[in-house]
Amino acid sequence: MQEKSWACGKLKDDCYCLVTDGQDWKIGYFERGNFDVRYETADVDDAVSYFVDWVRKEEVRGEWEAFWREVDQTYQDAKDSQGALLAPFDRYRNLRPDERKAVDDLLADKLESPSENVRFDVLALVGEFNIRSTEPQLRSLAARLEADMTPGAPFELAKVNRTLKQFQQSS
Repeated sequence: MQEKSWACGKLKDDCYCLVTDGQDWKIGYFERGNFDVRYETADVDDAVSYFVDWVRKEEVRGEWEAFWREVDQTYQDAKDSQGALLAPFDRYRNLRPDERKAVDDLLADKLESPSENVRFDVLALVGEFNIRSTEPQLRSLAARLEADMTPGAPFELAKVNRTLKQFQQSS
C-alpha cells in the first residue's frame, strides 16, 4: 500500500495509523480529527503484526474493488456479460491465500449490497469457488429475499438456496 495511506508514530488525516501513548499501541483510521481505534494492545510485536495485516487486507480489498469497477465498465461497454464473470474468476483463481481471505471478506460484505447486480457477481464467485465463509451472509440474504417483493427476488433466492445446498453437499 502506498505510504501516503498509512502512518506510524503519528496521526495523519485520512490514513491508517499505528500510534502509542507510551503504554499501549493503538491501531485505527484517522479522519477529520477523529481517530477510530480498531485495535489496542500493549505488545509492540502484536501491534505491528496486526497493523501490517490490516493495511494489507485493506489494500487487497481496494485493488479488487478497482478491478471490479474496471471490468464492469469494460465488459458493459462491450456488451459482454459473460466476460464480466470470467475475468473475476481468472483473477480470483490467481490470488495468494492471504489475498483470497481479504477478497472473501469483501465478497461477504458485498452480499449485503442493495444492488442486485453486485450480488449477482458475488454469488457467481461464491458458487464457483465454494466460498463457505460467506454462509452467514448468504443465510441473511435469503431471509431478506424471502420478504422481498421485487420481480427478481424469487430467482435470486433460488440461486442463494442452490449455493447453500452446494455447501451442504460438499461438507
